[in-house]
Amino acid sequence: MGAREVGDGAGGGGGGGSVLLLSGAGADAGLAGITVNAQGGAGGPNTDAVPRGPGGGGGGGVLLGSTLPADPPAAVAGGQAGVARDGSAYGAAAGAPGVARAVSLDEASATISGASRACQPRLV
Repeated sequence: MGAREVGDGAGGGGGGGSVLLLSGAGADAGLAGITVNAQGGAGGPNTDAVPRGPGGGGGGGVLLGSTLPADPPAAVAGGQAGVARDGSAYGAAAGAPGVARAVSLDEASATISGASRACQPRLV
């Protein structure tokens, strides 16, 4: 009996996480120049000689803010699926896109369970 290669498929990408970014100084004031990324991670490739499944992409995260980046869908995009050595995805899929939505300070307080405007962090 010959040797047999044993292994698992590659790991999936991590989820994009959550970002809450608020400014009390108006929609665009105080947040200029900030880059936000809540993208899902890429699925792992599988480069074994014997093809096995690569990992699926992680789902995009959630971005709530008083202002949003120039390209909100890109900031919360799902991660790409990995591929096997032969270029096939073997059923692994890209992660689903996340959610980016503009919110006011008051709306964010109502959205965050148990939060009030008084307990939200302030950057100065």
